Amino acid sequence: MIFPKLNLKKISGAQLFIIGIVGALIAVSSGLLGFKFIPDYIYKKIWETKILKENTMAWETFLKTPLPFEFRVFLFNISNPDDVMNGMKPVVKETGPYVYKLNRWKEAVSWNYDTKEISYYEYEFYEFDQNRSGSFRESDVVTVLNLPYNSLLTLAQSISEDFLSVLDTSLPNIFGVNDGLFLTTSVKNFLFDGIRFCRNASQSDDFTTRAVCGQVKRQTSQAKQMKVDGEDVLYATLDYRNNTHQGYFTVKSGQENKHEAATLVRFENVTYLSVWDGGNSTCNKIRGVTAVFPANIEKNMTFDTFSEDICRAIKLNYSGIQYVKNVEGYKFGSVDAFRRSDANQCFCLNKTMDLDGEYRCFDGFLDLTSCQGAPALVSFPHFLYADEKYIQGIGGIRPNKTLHETYIVLEPMSGIPLALAKRVQFNMFIRPLEGISRLENVTPALVPIFWIEESMTLSGSYFDLLKYTLLRSFFILKIVRWILLAVGLSIVLFSVFLFLNFK
Repeated sequence: MIFPKLNLKKISGAQLFIIGIVGALIAVSSGLLGFKFIPDYIYKKIWETKILKENTMAWETFLKTPLPFEFRVFLFNISNPDDVMNGMKPVVKETGPYVYKLNRWKEAVSWNYDTKEISYYEYEFYEFDQNRSGSFRESDVVTVLNLPYNSLLTLAQSISEDFLSVLDTSLPNIFGVNDGLFLTTSVKNFLFDGIRFCRNASQSDDFTTRAVCGQVKRQTSQAKQMKVDGEDVLYATLDYRNNTHQGYFTVKSGQENKHEAATLVRFENVTYLSVWDGGNSTCNKIRGVTAVFPANIEKNMTFDTFSEDICRAIKLNYSGIQYVKNVEGYKFGSVDAFRRSDANQCFCLNKTMDLDGEYRCFDGFLDLTSCQGAPALVSFPHFLYADEKYIQGIGGIRPNKTLHETYIVLEPMSGIPLALAKRVQFNMFIRPLEGISRLENVTPALVPIFWIEESMTLSGSYFDLLKYTLLRSFFILKIVRWILLAVGLSIVLFSVFLFLNFK
């Protein structure tokens, strides 16, 4: 026989005790190492990748976003513009997506070594992606709400309703071929190249045209979408974002407190905006995560993310588990961001009239008048989570949580974003205006104009590094620690069994 028959009765009590001690040591060691020390070491190493220091991978990815972002635009084509002018409900048809490659990078980066803070300008560049857009082209012609036309009338009404009748006869001179409540133009002109109006207005024989266009030119600095181009005014919906920056950001490096890595502390050198009510209120507070999320994500966490486009931070709450390429992630989304509530009260400025002509705040919308200098309201796409009366006022609106929500999916151990989508829609009221003859029969409605989506899904070498290096190693650790724990406990129980039955 290769192995002699083991006589369990000949094992002494001392030997059984030693065997039990060895089993206990294996169980305790596997428990401490597998459940405490090794996971703590792994989390420590993960945190080290999040702290911003020069000449590190974290620093390089902070300076230039390596992950491919997509920027998708969906426009609402007005199907029945003539009927709307005669009092019918607007009917819209969504067209798109028009897909752009979105590149982001930081310039003028400076360190404050005393406070361990980093300041920078973040630039964006948009490049049309015909491949991803499929059959949709920038040359496509659409009929949409005429934003500069409607904005001018809304602002004129807020100043003096008596002025509208004076303005009525001058509108063809001010807007030329782009005169009217609705505008037919190419997608590229609407988004980036611009819509021209007030053309050669300084040479016009009409005093009202000269006065209005002169005032518009003086106020272009307060409206992001407008700029003076020679003798004309150019209105481009998104060109203000292209190949330029949106402001001066300051974030924490995380060197003093790892949980503050890349958290926003100032925008344009201030800690509070002056856009919303309440002075130094939560609505005006500059705050939020930027490029870094903490390790060891828990379901009770919330995250703020600041958007300069809408002059506020949005809170993201846990909403469930979602798998991205078979990797489990925690999904965080925003449901209440634009809802009328006590927490959102300081966003309510009562600067825009509702369907009934009363100034109020709107359930499911954010008034951007003070933020962007134009009487527009932002919502989630297709009026998701908004008051039902606005949905009923437009034909062709179909809110869908899956397609229209804003969310981020985080891998819970590393805090690495697996996927994200930021979606917002821009809207504007139309209504009959006394003194504007062509709008006499218009029925009040909140008209959607377009919605945008910034999205990303982790891919390539970054996804492989996460799945096949970090997560696989941690998965193996989980298996090994349970096996060793089971072996140790089995040895202890076996030694006790022998002691009780043979001694």
